[in-house]
Amino acid sequence: MGGVKEGDVVLVHFTSRTDDGEIFETSKEKEPSEIKIGEKKINPVFEELLIGMNHGERREVTLPAKKAYGEHKRRLVYNMRKSGLSLKYDPKPGDIVTIKLPTGQSSFVKVIEITKKSIKVDANHPMAGKDLTYELELVDIIAKN
Repeated sequence: MGGVKEGDVVLVHFTSRTDDGEIFETSKEKEPSEIKIGEKKINPVFEELLIGMNHGERREVTLPAKKAYGEHKRRLVYNMRKSGLSLKYDPKPGDIVTIKLPTGQSSFVKVIEITKKSIKVDANHPMAGKDLTYELELVDIIAKN
């Protein structure tokens, strides 16, 4: 029978934890993810981890920040004029708000500090700069290559 190999379609549950064990994302409360091994639609480290796994098996890997959500970039922390933002309410530090970028796209940012005329925001992913541990559980192999 063997384990998972390239080209197989698998169902996988995953759980992501920070260094202190806090779960920040899990698929356990919903349907497992369907993945075709070799399509490169997930982190290559996860595909490598899944290769050879058998039904019900679990494996864990810790990714340094650089390979997870990247390093925290100082250039993504900046001040903006409040008058240029179309905020529906007065945010507080720690709030996540949507801002319009000069490109016309929208982005979620975390509010760091507020003054009378400006707002300091952090546009890094909330997990940027953190090493993360991922547990993958092979629920089923639904199509063998």
